[in-house]
Amino acid sequence: MDLFLHIGTEKTGTTSFQAMLKDHPDELKAEGALYSKAMGRPSSRKLSVYARPASEPDDSFYKLGLTSEDDHAEFCSKLEKAFADEVDAAKQDGVKTFLLSSEHLQSRLCTQDMVDRAAALLKPHFDSITVLVVLRPQVDLLLSKISTMAKSFERIELSDFAISPDDDFYNYETLIQRWQAAFGRENVRAFPYKGTKDIVAELLGACGMGALTGLPREVENTRMDVQSIAIANAITRAKSLPPHIVDQNRGVDFGTFPFHDPLRLPIDRAARIEARFAESNMEACQLVKGITPDELRSDLSNCDEEGNIELVIAADWLGAHLQQITELASAQSWFFKARATVADARLQMRNDNLEKVGKTLERAINQLNAARQVEDLHPQADALEEKVVVMQKRLAQRLEKEDSTVAKDEAPDD
Repeated sequence: MDLFLHIGTEKTGTTSFQAMLKDHPDELKAEGALYSKAMGRPSSRKLSVYARPASEPDDSFYKLGLTSEDDHAEFCSKLEKAFADEVDAAKQDGVKTFLLSSEHLQSRLCTQDMVDRAAALLKPHFDSITVLVVLRPQVDLLLSKISTMAKSFERIELSDFAISPDDDFYNYETLIQRWQAAFGRENVRAFPYKGTKDIVAELLGACGMGALTGLPREVENTRMDVQSIAIANAITRAKSLPPHIVDQNRGVDFGTFPFHDPLRLPIDRAARIEARFAESNMEACQLVKGITPDELRSDLSNCDEEGNIELVIAADWLGAHLQQITELASAQSWFFKARATVADARLQMRNDNLEKVGKTLERAINQLNAARQVEDLHPQADALEEKVVVMQKRLAQRLEKEDSTVAKDEAPDD
């Protein structure tokens, strides 16, 4: 069985590609292919969490509830077994092509040791492994990354616009070298994002899945204009939370905001970035087939003399007020979601769908914890949680009663 390992890069159609693989399992099966569920869906992000050391956790660790070295060790052990079981089952089912996709493999595995750890997990299971990477001009990648930071409510500074080949996130030469060292030079394929009409179709074709090209697709992430980026950044800079705390501001959907002015670099800054990466991009193109230096040069006609990156921090003086307004609205949204979730749990209980009730109530508790980050909502959240606790007790009683009934039925007759 062959593995196609798509590693990004970020902001190169990854969301659409992963959604295509996740949403069409039957069509994949008809082509003799499987998109891993054990590694996570829509993105196979668990692989990057596995490969990163516990001493260097990222936000994905916290999202998976991994807050200690012991947590990470247990996670890795369970993932190894779950992945091995999934691969073995796929082989028994006659699957010929296995698929993994996560842009975090490019952005989070920034050392050779990390990539080697991922390779050590994967190699024993497959006859061949082909690494697929999509590259775009660094200027374009920078602007997209700033937009992603804003959507995720990560703090943005003007210094984030000063990049160089020393930054592994942007250096394609060192990126390709790491993956070629782990998987072999001939097993790494590159594709240009610039000038490619349909990058999803290109990736599907590379995996032998060209028949899926015409299927419905999820729209790629919505762009944010500079005004929305400034608002998000002002909110973030007004209140900073640890990465393991749910930020209710993440409930804001900037995809609904109007798009006016794109984020633009001053043309002289963009030209300097292009010049800094010219040599390493040339080396990257010599390392791998499928891409040319011209495809890694940005269209500087989209820049102007002054740019507008200063606007990213221009709304700071409104930050506290924006943060308070957004926090209250988002926390209220979390509370209403919790009420709806509790209603779902009641319906599940009424329909004797007990195996789902526990997880539904856990989800309600998490939503209430997010709502509690606004003090005014504490009484309402506490009152609803009391009802959740009562339901959890009733669920435990019913499950205990069912277990005793089953045990009695299975007991041998005297």
